[in-house]
Order: sequence, then structure tokens, then C-alpha cells
Amino acid sequence: MLPTALSGILTGVMLGLARVLGETAPLLILVGYSSSISYDMFGGELASLPLRSS
Repeated sequence: MLPTALSGILTGVMLGLARVLGETAPLLILVGYSSSISYDMFGGELASLPLRSS
């Protein structure tokens, strides 16, 4: 069963990766990266989610 389903699984993985990269790229290009990150939700600069390292 796995050899038959392998093409569908690979297609799903590639489509998922394309969607993630397509939605993240505009944030990386347009928003940029803040050199200082504030962990306070109500004040200071916050980095977008794809740019957070941890």
C-alpha cells in the first residue's frame, strides 16, 4: 500500500512546503527584522513569528 500512496504523500509534503514558504517570504522581505526583541506583549518592538528563533 505504501508504494502506491508514496506519490500522493510526496505531493502533499511539497504543497505544504510551498505554502509555508509562500506565506513566510513576504514577511521576511517586507517587514524586515528588528534587532531588539521585547518579550512584553503590550510594549516595545516584537518580531514576526517566522523570525523568532525560539
